[in-house]
Amino acid sequence: MTKSQKSAELSGWIRLIPNRDGYGIPIFRGKGNADLIPKTDDDLIIVKFEEYYNEDDYYIERYLPTEHQRRRYSVGDSVPIPFKIGQDTAILDSKMDVQSFLSQHIKNKSDLIIKELAKILQETATGVYRIRNTEIAAAVFRSEYDEVLSGEPAHSAYWIQRLDVAAKSLNSIPEKNRKIAESLVVERASAWLKLYSSNSDLPLLLKVVKLLENTKDETWGEISKSIFLSILRRIDSSSVSNKNMITLIIRSRRWLPEGLYGFYIKHGLPEGATKRDKEQTKDLAGTLLQIIRSDEQSRSFKRSLVVSGAIFADSDLPTWLAEIVQTMAYTKLSALHTSLGLSKNPRSISKKLIFINPQVARRVLKENDEIIMLYRILHGEDRVQFNPSTSGINYGLSSIYVGALKEAMNLEI
Repeated sequence: MTKSQKSAELSGWIRLIPNRDGYGIPIFRGKGNADLIPKTDDDLIIVKFEEYYNEDDYYIERYLPTEHQRRRYSVGDSVPIPFKIGQDTAILDSKMDVQSFLSQHIKNKSDLIIKELAKILQETATGVYRIRNTEIAAAVFRSEYDEVLSGEPAHSAYWIQRLDVAAKSLNSIPEKNRKIAESLVVERASAWLKLYSSNSDLPLLLKVVKLLENTKDETWGEISKSIFLSILRRIDSSSVSNKNMITLIIRSRRWLPEGLYGFYIKHGLPEGATKRDKEQTKDLAGTLLQIIRSDEQSRSFKRSLVVSGAIFADSDLPTWLAEIVQTMAYTKLSALHTSLGLSKNPRSISKKLIFINPQVARRVLKENDEIIMLYRILHGEDRVQFNPSTSGINYGLSSIYVGALKEAMNLEI
């Protein structure tokens, strides 16, 4: 059999205790007539077929009820459970409802085998096996990483590195049994953020945020509050020049989908916020304007675009701020048109642009990109892409002008 075999025919079953009533493990016929047994998950769903060599010399019953002979099962099917009472052999579908099963075997309802099979169906349906295995997996996980899963989190690179190792090891636990162990990692990361997110070095903070990105636990309340304060206390024209800060802002989108301002409107300030935090929150639009003015001097609005997304997400800017950005973008675009002598007939003028000096063409395209950035700051649906690329954005110079300028630079359109 190859590992990729996804289906096989039922060919018999292993009788764990021969010559007595009981149930057993189904046997399937693989390629080359090899015997296969199914591996199942906690819901008794077949996840794969494995070769079986019967090294313990169990008795294999080859007789099957007519309707089940050579019946094919596939990965993803519920596993069949063969059983025998007296002279009668039957196959139980592990997905069957308990009451339906008992009604089919009303004469043997008090039989020990029927009771055991009914219990298996009941515990599968109620997730008992999954819960039990999840708790076992969590206990083993806690024991292995106790140094970071208990006690107060440490403000150190080593502690974060060990928590990261623990987070990555979650992949070794079956996904259905991972929930408790994963919640332990999230709880410890959340505790670290609450203690240190506002005063930690950005590289350490980013490592904690990054390890959280790979978890699926959705209890983000405390994490969102910590990240909110962390960004709020750092978001000014000087700190956002730091690449780590820009990265933190971009990654915060998962926990602050409505942006800093939207979070504040919806939830208010988190516990532990200071008077300065309150003042900073009320003036977030002013902070963004400061960064836009600073970027205007450096002739790059990439920081402003990212920060506008962090503060306002895809919602509208305050009217007064939108008017300032709109005027700035329009003024720059008008000046660009004038400097190039562009008319209202782009097709005629585009031919002239082909003969522009390549260096001038490059400068014009850069200025056009910055104008596009300003328009993206205005429009929420483009703002939250958090991507400084201008590809596919319909703002700025006409595509005919841009094409001619690229041709002047010998660029591929």
